[in-house]
Amino acid sequence: MAEPRGRPWQRRSGASVGAHAVVGAVVVALGVGVLAMAVTGDEEPAADPVDDADPADPADLGDDADEERERETVTSEPDPIEPDPDAPDPDDAPDPDDAPDPDDATGEVTVEGEPLPPAERDEHGAVVSDPAAGEAAPRIAGTGVDGEPLTLGEPEDDRPQVIVGIAHWCSASRAEVDVLARAHRDGELPEGVDLMAVSTVVDPERDPHTFPPADWLAQADWEIPTLRDDDASTAVSVLSGEDIVTPYWVAVDADGRIVERRTTRQAVDELATWMEDLAGSR
Repeated sequence: MAEPRGRPWQRRSGASVGAHAVVGAVVVALGVGVLAMAVTGDEEPAADPVDDADPADPADLGDDADEERERETVTSEPDPIEPDPDAPDPDDAPDPDDAPDPDDATGEVTVEGEPLPPAERDEHGAVVSDPAAGEAAPRIAGTGVDGEPLTLGEPEDDRPQVIVGIAHWCSASRAEVDVLARAHRDGELPEGVDLMAVSTVVDPERDPHTFPPADWLAQADWEIPTLRDDDASTAVSVLSGEDIVTPYWVAVDADGRIVERRTTRQAVDELATWMEDLAGSR
């Protein structure tokens, strides 16, 4: 007789339990995986901000970079400046103390010879008699307003001299200078006679606008050789006998003797005639 088979329901039950066991194992495994992913995460770790910093961007370099830049700024040196080959050598510059200053208002003068006696003048100040006529003119040496040596009363090359004393503060002197400067430039005065001058009685308080005299004469385009008198007005004193007025005129012939002195302004034509007479008397 054949062995009897088991009950159908028992076989199905056993298979179902096995299947459920497999499914359960899978679910558990999946759960463990999800839990691990939740704890550790499956994304890539964040990059190190220092490693990814852009070295070209100062904002990404941090405090250390700021300190480095500060050190570079403090310790950096400018490029050396090349010398200008056209610049003058300071070692070759003239010493201003060695050169005469043409703006000096007065200067030293030396006198050789006797001072002249004063002339007799009328109530208007004009000379009416001159006891110095025919006497030897004193020789007066000093420095001109241009800084060059200058001598009055010592004719050169048989040329007579006409000397005029002028003061920077004197209105008559200023007017005379303007007229004479123009006449000299325009050739209205005869040749053969040296026209010369003395800047005297210098006093900045009397007229600071024309002080120093060198500036006043330069502005007037004065080209006539002019001696700087000293602080005591020695040059004009020995020519006038201490009867100092300005303008003061002295004519010296080719032999170095006094011809005539005048104490009033001279018109250009009067002066030209006077100088022609002196040139003709040689």
